[in-house]
Amino acid sequence: MLGIGKSKLNAKCLMLTAIVALVVTVALVPAFGIVGAAVAATLSNVVMFIYAGWAVRKHLDSHVPYRAWLKSLVAGVLFLVVAYGLKGILPLPALLEASIVCVVAGLAYVAALLVLRAVTVGEIRKVVRIVF
Repeated sequence: MLGIGKSKLNAKCLMLTAIVALVVTVALVPAFGIVGAAVAATLSNVVMFIYAGWAVRKHLDSHVPYRAWLKSLVAGVLFLVVAYGLKGILPLPALLEASIVCVVAGLAYVAALLVLRAVTVGEIRKVVRIVF
């Protein structure tokens, strides 16, 4: 927002983010420790991201692809749920367990992106060809 001459709006965004971070940190850290701190940081960054996206859209008449981002977020949450669920039930050495969890959760992530139509099979093939 600084680049478009909206320094006051940028300051409001940062202040809102700091307030959310402070309130959520105070609420979550005593009960959840470092996980609470991570959730508080993530939540405050999401608030900043949404507010900044709204401000840019309002002042620049641009389109922010919230729907596509939401699809990616849902797929990411599924990745975390699968990874967390598998993490505790596999009685394997740590490196092997981490490898299996990442592969299975990654496949769930890609499947969710396909089901939600965030990506196409052709796009995934293209990425696989580039990476491998």
